[in-house]
Amino acid sequence: MNLNNVFKKTILLHILILVISIIAGFYHPDQVIEANERFETKWFVDNEGAWWAALIVVLFLIAAYFYSLYAMYKFKSYGKKLYIYLLVFFTLLNLVLGNVAFSAVEITLYEISLMLNGALVIFLYFTPIKQKFD
Repeated sequence: MNLNNVFKKTILLHILILVISIIAGFYHPDQVIEANERFETKWFVDNEGAWWAALIVVLFLIAAYFYSLYAMYKFKSYGKKLYIYLLVFFTLLNLVLGNVAFSAVEITLYEISLMLNGALVIFLYFTPIKQKFD
């Protein structure tokens, strides 16, 4: 099988998993909602301005992440750089978000997404695909 096709299909699968994850995020079981209410940090809940600012920033970053996947699909060099920067940023963001409960479906989709991120990084740095981004 052609490596370019596998790379592109991996990107498309990653986008599909992300979209399903976003949809699944709107349908939490009651136990997850209750657990997350106990975990919430007070500065974020009490400060409506901070909540809206964070929402706008996160939506912008999610849009940039989808754009980086599109740019990588088209083999644009800036897509590779943007993807890696955003991947590192979102990974570090997990450290400061605090405790969060997930449903079984959400955690499964998250783990699949992590595996696809790993596969994309391997494609970008350890296969002949890396030469297409120079």
